[in-house]
Amino acid sequence: MSIASRDTILAALRYLISEPGSALKGVDPIIATNKIVAADRNKWSDLNSIISLKCGITKGKKFDAIKKVFSLPLPVQIPQPPPLPEMISIQRASRDEIFARLSYLSKYKIDEFEVDAEQASDIIFSESKGKWKSLNPISKLECGIDTAKIKTLKKVFSL
Repeated sequence: MSIASRDTILAALRYLISEPGSALKGVDPIIATNKIVAADRNKWSDLNSIISLKCGITKGKKFDAIKKVFSLPLPVQIPQPPPLPEMISIQRASRDEIFARLSYLSKYKIDEFEVDAEQASDIIFSESKGKWKSLNPISKLECGIDTAKIKTLKKVFSL
């Protein structure tokens, strides 16, 4: 149902309505199709959402008839990322340790984090960090990490 075209939905409804003794006899296939197509079907977790469209398909026999020809794909299971890397002091971290943590955050999009890990690692590693009192100076290094991303960095870096 989530990927069916307008023509497919209309054809399926017309087929179901034309069956002898169809529970969908009173449903207008064009109105129902228009309401189904207008709905945000990609977000449907099940076909029960069709009932709330007020398209003539209600609970019971009408809904059961729809389930004969329509289904939704099984939700794709997004694998959980591996555990966060061990927290490390950014002042004592090697370039490879910085790179590994930035790559992890970007690869798994932790808190929507995304950065060029190679470039950011080089810039952060080469910076003098001895006087830093927080991670905030990173946002001024022009390495693709702004103040909003600092919060995410605190998951893998300390001072």
